[in-house]
This record gives sequence, structure tokens and C-alpha cells, in this order.
Amino acid sequence: MFQKCNKILILIIGQKTINNMKLLFNITDVEISADEIKSSLGYTDADLSFKNLLPDINSATTLVRKVISREVYMHIYDFYKDNLEEDGTYIYDYEDIESNILRQTRYPILVKAYSLFAPSNDISHSNEGRRARTSENEKLPWQWQIDADNKEQEKRFYRAMDDLIDLLDDSMPEGYQGMTDEQKNATVYYKWINSAAYKELKSLFVNSIDKFNKVFTIESSLLLHKLAAGLQECEEFEILSRIGKEKFEQLKSSEPIEDPKDVQLLKLIHTACVFYSLAWAIPKMSITIFPEGVLQYQVSDRANTIAKKPAIGNEHEYAMQSFAKSCQLALSLIEELVKTEPEPLTDRPPFFTPTDDCAPGLYL
Repeated sequence: MFQKCNKILILIIGQKTINNMKLLFNITDVEISADEIKSSLGYTDADLSFKNLLPDINSATTLVRKVISREVYMHIYDFYKDNLEEDGTYIYDYEDIESNILRQTRYPILVKAYSLFAPSNDISHSNEGRRARTSENEKLPWQWQIDADNKEQEKRFYRAMDDLIDLLDDSMPEGYQGMTDEQKNATVYYKWINSAAYKELKSLFVNSIDKFNKVFTIESSLLLHKLAAGLQECEEFEILSRIGKEKFEQLKSSEPIEDPKDVQLLKLIHTACVFYSLAWAIPKMSITIFPEGVLQYQVSDRANTIAKKPAIGNEHEYAMQSFAKSCQLALSLIEELVKTEPEPLTDRPPFFTPTDDCAPGLYL
């Protein structure tokens, strides 16, 4: 009797914990949740269990929420809950920006959740240890195929996050500037542009994809946000000390820059910050998040491992050194540009006017 009551209590607590997750999916109807997965992840089997995927969906939700901020995520969650049909389904309105944001938020969550779930699901975990799953109509993939798919799943997640951030950037509703403060506060756009991550990025010299791409092409909003800490570090430790606080604040102001020297200085600052952030990021981030061509690794056709290129081609170190060298060159040019030029001697008033009295024979 005690064991039965204890089991019921555990189930109740477990269900309450799941409800507190505030997920963007139906967690009570198996059929609806299965359809939600299949509609987003068309490459998975129709019988993929939402229940088995749920712990990883929770982890992936936490990851996405950290990127877009808790305020934005809760706005999306409230929108989802407020627009559910009576049977617990949600029907997308592709003409509505917030409906599209909900769809685009769900997608990276499911992609990341599946990439977390799949490696452990490839094998069975039994009392006799781990065993490979096999069937009559299927055969085990080669390890290089698994490695390639893992890489593609990771890239798929990054692309999905890029799309989500771009959608949030473009989510300003029509007539936003004419809205009251209360009306603005109720939009997802307001919550996004007032999030800590957005404000941190916009406070920098290089605060947009367009500015970054003029120096080095990345075409990734997610990568730009991840590089924000490196961009800020360069400003604080390398730029401020070289140009001084007054010039630093002047160039960051909203006033238009007309002085050709300041225009050139700003270009050099952008260049230094971009390459500094890339060199900063190489040892800290997954290589897969970078554009193709920055760093590559070859995948072996052997059945057991990824074969990375030999040490004589240490791409990580070479790339980091190359970015650091480009940054240092830009910093040197900044130092030359801001160096105070001495006034010509002919324009300086003499310390004294020589005369025959004070310097006989010198004054001619």
C-alpha cells in the first residue's frame, strides 16, 4: 500500500515538473506531440516517441531560451497557450509574425533535442550492457556516416537559430513607432530589442551582420551574438587605450562622422575587432559554427573514427594566428593614424628673438 501511494506521488510530482517546463509542445496528448515532431523533423521516423525525446526537448529549450532571453521565450509561450485549439493542437497562421516566430522557435528546439537523443538511441542499453540495434531490413551505418550526420545536425541547429534571430530582428509590427508604450511593451519585438543579448550587441562598434561581413563574411546571426564577448574585449583592451576615451565615445555616438580621418579610423576599428573576435573564438567554440572554409576536417572512410588532418596542418592554430596577425596589423595602423603630428617648426613662435645685444654676431 505504501509503495503504491509513493508511486502515485512520484507520478504527480513528475507531471507537475513537466508542466513547469513551459514547453512549446503538447505534453499530454501522444498523437498530437508525435505530429508536432513529424511536421518539423520530416527526416525522422513517424513513430519517434515524444516521451523518450522529452528530457532532451527540455535541455534544448533551455539552450534556446538562453539565446533569445527568458522574456522573449515566455512571450512566445504565452502566445502559444493563448492560441491553442480546443483539442490541444496549434494551427500555424503563416501571415502572422508571432505565429511564424513560434514555428521557428520550435524547430531548433526539436533539432537540438534529436541530436542529443540520437547517439544514445543508436544502441540498446540492456542488463547485459550496450548492444547494437539491428533489423532484417536495415544495417548499421559506418562510423563516418554517423559522424557526417552528427555534423549536419549541428549545422542544421545553427541555421535554425540564425533564422530565428533574423525573424526576431525583423518582427517590428506595422505602425510600431506610433504605438503607445503599453502597446509596444506587449510586442515580441519590444522584448527582443530590450533583451540583454540584443543590447550588448548593439552597443558595440561591429553590431550587425553587414558590418561584420564587410571585414570577414560569416552570414550567421547566431555566430555574431556568440562573438559579441570577443568584440567587446577588443574594444575594452585594445581600442580604448589607443584612441582615448573622448574619441572612443565620439565614434560611438549617433552623430554622423564627416572627418575623413575618423571614417578611416572607424574602418580600422571594425577590422581589428572582427579579427580579434575570430582569433578569440577559435579555441572556445565548436568549429562547425564557423563558415565552411575557415576550418575543415576530413572524415575517414574507416568504420571507427573521424580522421583529422595530421599535426603538420594544424588548422586551428594557423587560423588563430592568421586572425591575430590581421588584428595586430589593424591596431598598428590605428596607432599611426591617431599619433599626434608635430607642428611645423616654421609655424612655432621662437623662444626669443636674437639681437646683437643678447647674441652678438648671431643675428644677421
